[in-house]
Amino acid sequence: MKTLSGKERPVGRLSDSRKLLAEMKRLIRLKHFAYNTELAYLDWIERFFAYMREITKGDPDADLTPEAVQNFLSHLAITKRVASSTQNQALCALVFLFRDVLGQELGDISGMVWAKRGKKLPVVLWVEEVKALFQHLSGAALLIAQLIYGSGLRIMELARLRVLDIDFGGNLLVVRTGKGDKDRSTILSEAVKEPLRLHIEKVKALHDKDLSAGHGEVYLPTALARKYPNAAKDMEMAICFSVGQSVCGPAERQGQTPPYQRQGHPKRHRESS
Repeated sequence: MKTLSGKERPVGRLSDSRKLLAEMKRLIRLKHFAYNTELAYLDWIERFFAYMREITKGDPDADLTPEAVQNFLSHLAITKRVASSTQNQALCALVFLFRDVLGQELGDISGMVWAKRGKKLPVVLWVEEVKALFQHLSGAALLIAQLIYGSGLRIMELARLRVLDIDFGGNLLVVRTGKGDKDRSTILSEAVKEPLRLHIEKVKALHDKDLSAGHGEVYLPTALARKYPNAAKDMEMAICFSVGQSVCGPAERQGQTPPYQRQGHPKRHRESS
């Protein structure tokens, strides 16, 4: 059976683990999965291969079977005592391996032991508690907390916020490629507008300093860097909450290439989450 690229699918044996991981990475990027999803899926498949090597005593001809998947997932629940959400993530990664990489359905694995998920009460802060929390913060940390609380932003949505995503006149923030790769808009609280304006002035000063030093670029998603080669230096594209120095992104530090454009120049990277 062949893949979308016309190549023969790797054989489902433990000896082909490297080929399977390479093909899985290619297909994940072809389907435009989130970069964090790519890292999580590949990590689970590597753990599955390590489990297979252990139970087969390193037999390279060991087949990757649905039964092995069932045993691995049960192992996670019984021995590793993982949460149900963690087990589900491992299951999704293995389904992708079998269905998209090996071209076969995982089949019936109803005999596996499922991790139990007990009922949990959410932790909710009262308004007074939130105000008390804010009193212990200052500067950019306070502004970040206020935006997350007042605008209902997820951490990564806040970390990826760019200057052009802020609409002071309409009291709106635009969230781009949020959860599910969807754009949405949310409210911009009146209380944070002035502190946010002052913060953007600092961002502009830092941006101008970077430009004078021959840098001043930011990361652009997908093919924007290729389509608009000068946009990476545009102040409108600047990250609102970037680190204090021009750095390489986390993927570059690890010698990896994420599924979006990265050029070989120092850039402002978002604050670490």
